[in-house]
Amino acid sequence: MANRSRTEIVGEILVAVSNNDGDGIGVTRSTLMNEVYLSSAHLREYLVVLTVHGLLTYDSLTLRYNIAEKGLRYLELCNKIGEVLKEEEQEEHFGQV
Repeated sequence: MANRSRTEIVGEILVAVSNNDGDGIGVTRSTLMNEVYLSSAHLREYLVVLTVHGLLTYDSLTLRYNIAEKGLRYLELCNKIGEVLKEEEQEEHFGQV
């Protein structure tokens, strides 16, 4: 696996939490470690930052993370940026024909 940027890792964590949060009970740190391929120490650092900045919430009773509205908004914006970049890439590609 190639080195990932911090932005890519944040996106992967948020996607993993949102994908596993369909039932509303959240996702454990162990599940995230396996899905995002981070060590416990590295994942803990990201989870602290994401909860402090309001992208994730943490339930200390169930020991699970849930995605917050701000986290969902972040994913929406990343997807829109990705679409714009893909469109521009296609325009450049077809313009060179």
